[in-house]
Amino acid sequence: MPYTWTPPGAMRQSCTILAPAAGQDGMGQPVTNWAPLYTSVPCKATIRGGSENFAEQQFQPRIIWELRMRYAPGITALNGILLGADGADPAQHFLDVQTVEDIEYRHRELLLTCLERLNYQEYGDST
Repeated sequence: MPYTWTPPGAMRQSCTILAPAAGQDGMGQPVTNWAPLYTSVPCKATIRGGSENFAEQQFQPRIIWELRMRYAPGITALNGILLGADGADPAQHFLDVQTVEDIEYRHRELLLTCLERLNYQEYGDST
């Protein structure tokens, strides 16, 4: 069955693609910060599932997201995504990219599978 491309009008959300940037904290310890790679990227974000684990005396939720966007070079599983960064959505979501699929290898559209990181402060915290 041939793939059905996402029409442009369906990509109504906006995200910022983040690249890891090495840095140091106040004590000189290495930390991972995030620097914008692409900003205001139109995308279609959908929650695909989730679960909860009990670890460290508390529940650890996992939310799985699927993002569709136009092809952009350089996006890998090392990147992060800040969804809702344009201010239209008051709740921003920080996503860790798990997989990047170039649909049919045509460089037209990317399908990203991501996990939401629920314990971040802005997007400079790596924990």
